[in-house]
Amino acid sequence: MLAGHGIATRNIFDMLDRYGAEWPVLDTCIEFAAPPLRTHATVIHLSFDLERIVVGGRWPPSLARRLTEAAAVDQHAFDTRIRRGRGHPAPLLVPASVTERAAAVGAAAVPLAEAYFAS
Repeated sequence: MLAGHGIATRNIFDMLDRYGAEWPVLDTCIEFAAPPLRTHATVIHLSFDLERIVVGGRWPPSLARRLTEAAAVDQHAFDTRIRRGRGHPAPLLVPASVTERAAAVGAAAVPLAEAYFAS
């Protein structure tokens, strides 16, 4: 999609290094990606009953923010029937707060999770 708009990148690392929040094609990318992300977030939320779904990781923060805003599930359109004595809110999509070295931070959390949380 980027190449079709005159933005040629060698690989994902090159794209991240050269990322421009002002790229006009981002609006098209977000319009294309938001509906399936919204659907996936809803399915994941209903399957695992998560309070939040974090989007981003290595993504540029402005892109993660724009996409999570575009893909947000409408609270009024979401099925809010009472379950286990309380309403079931729509999934909350949030941009990742850890962007640099996200994989390293995630890997570092594994021993903590194993030591402090029941499996």
